[in-house]
Amino acid sequence: MICLFLLASCKKTNEQLIQEAVSLANKKNYKEAIDIYTKIITNNNKIELAYFYRGQCYHQMDEYELALKDFNRILSAKPTSGVDITVNPDRPAETEEDRTKVSYHDALFQRAIVSFFMDSVQSSYRDFQTLIDANYKKVFCIIWQADIWHTTGNDEKACRFLQRARRMATSEDEIKEVEEMTKEFCAAK
Repeated sequence: MICLFLLASCKKTNEQLIQEAVSLANKKNYKEAIDIYTKIITNNNKIELAYFYRGQCYHQMDEYELALKDFNRILSAKPTSGVDITVNPDRPAETEEDRTKVSYHDALFQRAIVSFFMDSVQSSYRDFQTLIDANYKKVFCIIWQADIWHTTGNDEKACRFLQRARRMATSEDEIKEVEEMTKEFCAAK
């Protein structure tokens, strides 16, 4: 009886496993992190954070179809309106599933990026536009759209998008990203 109690008390929670996997992914040990996220999903397939982080790991490993599947899994569980329901993680009554929810917009942003790398530029562009319309990471989404125009060979349109992004940019990261891409796509124009 004591052995069973000790064994049960040593078992890591899904949230502890997520922390462990995040640490592995931060060290670029994506395969090991994926294994842990898969274990979490096997334990409870409603832990959106495991799908989200596993999707990011798959993306880093250029496993785009698997990444897309994970992001779509999260999005399919959300209202079609794309409205985010914020959960207060400090409330003691919250379930594990509630504490590990992922925002619709966060999942859509990741899906848009993966779609871009899968050469599904129309889908990617559409997702970024949805995010812009929702005022989510607007400058970065416009920068991605500029990259899509560049990828399709229309640097003139890419530069117009970058100009728009530059007018809206306020943070150092936004400004830096816009300026780097402007040098790359628009310098000779």
